[in-house]
Amino acid sequence: MLCETCGLEMIIYRVEEKEDGSRETVYACRNPQCPRFDKRLKKPDQ
Repeated sequence: MLCETCGLEMIIYRVEEKEDGSRETVYACRNPQCPRFDKRLKKPDQ
């Protein structure tokens, strides 16, 4: 899956299970300059 904002490949951040038993995949962008980048992916020293 590609990021709609910057075009780089996104990674699976987590899979959430809904009450009805279906699963939803949550993606995060790997590009630190992208607005869709999840700050929780940053290393502690950065």
